[in-house]
Amino acid sequence: KGFGSCSQVGMYYADPVRLPHLFKSLQPDAQACQGECAISIGCTHFTYWPDGGCLLTGPTSHLKAAPEAYARSITGPRECPEVEEVPSHAAEPSRAKVVDFSVDGAPMQPSVPRANPWSREARVLGQNGSSCSAYPTCAEDRLQGECCPNDEGVMLSCCKGPLLNAEEAAPGSACSSFKACMAMNLREGACCPSPAGIRLSCCDL
Repeated sequence: KGFGSCSQVGMYYADPVRLPHLFKSLQPDAQACQGECAISIGCTHFTYWPDGGCLLTGPTSHLKAAPEAYARSITGPRECPEVEEVPSHAAEPSRAKVVDFSVDGAPMQPSVPRANPWSREARVLGQNGSSCSAYPTCAEDRLQGECCPNDEGVMLSCCKGPLLNAEEAAPGSACSSFKACMAMNLREGACCPSPAGIRLSCCDL
C-alpha cells in the first residue's frame, strides 16, 4: 500500500479536529499516526502536525486547507488503497491506481520549508493574543484556554468575532498600515502591537 498515494500535505480535518474520545498523541511520523487511526474505533482520517502531534477524526469532519504557517501538516485516510498493477506481459505499461484527495481536483502545490510553526515566535496570534477569554465570541461559547490559535495551532472561528476593547488604534499600530496583516484579513484595530501589547508576526513581513 503506497502511503504517498493517499496522503496529502498542507491539509487537515476539522469541525471537529479530533474525535471526542481520542486525544492528541505524539508520533514519530505521519505513517505512525495513520497506524494509530487504523487501530482506533471510529477513526476514518488522521492529521499529522509539524510538531509530531497526531489528531484522529471521524466521518463528520471536513477536509480543509491548513493555514500557511502549517503547510507541512499531513493528512490521509486510516488505510491507503491497494495498488493494482497491469500484468507485465500486457501491451500497456503497468499503472497504479491513485486516489486524488485534493480539494475540487486541484493538485496540491509542493510545500516550501518553513520555520517551525509551533514555536511561539513563528505562531500567528489573534489581535488580542491567543487566550479564549480575550475574545467575546469565544467567551460566550464558554471556551477556555487557548483559542487564537488553539493548542493544535488552529485559529477558531470565534477569533474573527468582535474584538475586546476594540478602540481606535494608536498611530502607527493599525493593522491596515501593514500589507502582510491585511493579507491575513486583519483589517481592523491595532496589530503592531495589538491591544494586548503583542506585536504580531505580520508586522515584520
